[in-house]
Amino acid sequence: MYQLGAATRAAAQKISDLRDAAAGGEMDQGVVLNGMANLVPTDANGLAFGRTAQQILQIVYLDLSAPPTPGGFFPNGLNGTIR
Repeated sequence: MYQLGAATRAAAQKISDLRDAAAGGEMDQGVVLNGMANLVPTDANGLAFGRTAQQILQIVYLDLSAPPTPGGFFPNGLNGTIR
């Protein structure tokens, strides 16, 4: 994604910003961090970011309300129980 150019990096950053908004703060990193490619977004300890089921649904539904309504990547929603 980084090599695809500035427009693609800008689009990827918007997705990262949405993930931050869903998480309620800075829990995500874009493909550029401190002016360099950020291939593996992790915290200071090298751990991947954790999210609740609601945060994940907010991201994939592109809906920051609580609870989120279907849309975004899953316009018909998901089926089954999320635990």
